[in-house]
Amino acid sequence: MLGQMLLSEKLEDNKVAAEWGQKQAELIEKGERITQEMIKKYIPLIQARCAKEEDGIQSDVRH
Repeated sequence: MLGQMLLSEKLEDNKVAAEWGQKQAELIEKGERITQEMIKKYIPLIQARCAKEEDGIQSDVRH
């Protein structure tokens, strides 16, 4: 019985707990995918904006 844990004497309780755990794992995975998609999409935009602002500061210093 290695790797298994008895949560309850009732099989149905264990089944519900396992389904809840699986749903939580799916939600975590989905959140990680969304985070990675946002990073890929928005980091270049943020970096471009910062570079543009830095160029504006540099041109102000030159004048």
